[in-house]
Amino acid sequence: MKFTAIFLVMALAAPGQEAPVFRSDTRLVEVQVVVTGRGGAPVADLTLADFTLTENGKPQKIAFFAAPEARKAVAAPKETLPAGIFTNRPEYTESRPRGVTAIVLDLLNTSIEDQAFMRYELARFLKGLKDDDMVGLYVMGNQLRVIHEFTDDPKSLLKLAAQLRNEWPASNVSREAEIDRK
Repeated sequence: MKFTAIFLVMALAAPGQEAPVFRSDTRLVEVQVVVTGRGGAPVADLTLADFTLTENGKPQKIAFFAAPEARKAVAAPKETLPAGIFTNRPEYTESRPRGVTAIVLDLLNTSIEDQAFMRYELARFLKGLKDDDMVGLYVMGNQLRVIHEFTDDPKSLLKLAAQLRNEWPASNVSREAEIDRK
């Protein structure tokens, strides 16, 4: 009886297993804003100095700032559509449709030889972009990485794309582990 009581007290006093804890933090948060003036017209020529970002009343650093230029207008359509009719054909819109492209380079499953060709073709594609095409560049290697968020600046994309380096594809995982051990 005495042994059972001691065992029971020890069992109650022993700390239970703690539940697993998931910790996470965010290092970069994207905040998009649309600034309009009186009458609803967009405000142009804004700079980083025009913005203040706060969290719980405390000023936060703005790491990246981009103010896209207004899209170019195109000639008005030659004929109008009847009332109640809608189309998304470019010749009936007031501005050229903006191309939005997300490029994900799969370095995990692409051979080293093909990665060189991929970088060449990427540069060729980026050089052919129109002024207001939006492109985001991402890399899938051992993890998904953001190389550049969506931008209409092909020069900055080209600069970062030129800095990409080969990664060992999944078929060479044992070779990658061998390199890490050295």
